[in-house]
Amino acid sequence: QWDMGALAFDYTELRFTIKVPDDVVSFSYDFAFFSTEWPEYFGSMYNDLYVGWLESEQWTGNISFDSMGNPITLNAVFFEYLNQGGTVAPELDGTCMNLHGGTNWLQSTAPVTPGEEITVVFAIFDLSDNILDSYVFLDNFQWGCVPTNRPETVPPAG
Repeated sequence: QWDMGALAFDYTELRFTIKVPDDVVSFSYDFAFFSTEWPEYFGSMYNDLYVGWLESEQWTGNISFDSMGNPITLNAVFFEYLNQGGTVAPELDGTCMNLHGGTNWLQSTAPVTPGEEITVVFAIFDLSDNILDSYVFLDNFQWGCVPTNRPETVPPAG
């Protein structure tokens, strides 16, 4: 999906650098992604992306992706709330997304080293166009005590 487009437009990021607590081996956060590019640009080069980027001793790269390892976009496997054939997904009814699509809440978890300084970047941007927009909602950042070898993104438990 990175290679489908050309230039990034409307790039927006939230970036922070933080020291990992001494008794922590991972962190997680929840997010939901929505795009007004659905359904017109599904499968095309006009594809907004959301990236959760981590720079740490254990992992440098995207930590938020679909079950096929692709970045979060309107082409992502997790894209499940969809306006299809004139039927509005009930989860989107009455919102600015009621004719478009999005994901349910997802949770990304990534490994970190106790005491290290990490940089986290939450970024969203238009790929190949600057016309339609996408949105990401972030919630529930937390440190973890359960080790993980690599990042994973799944629907949150509960």
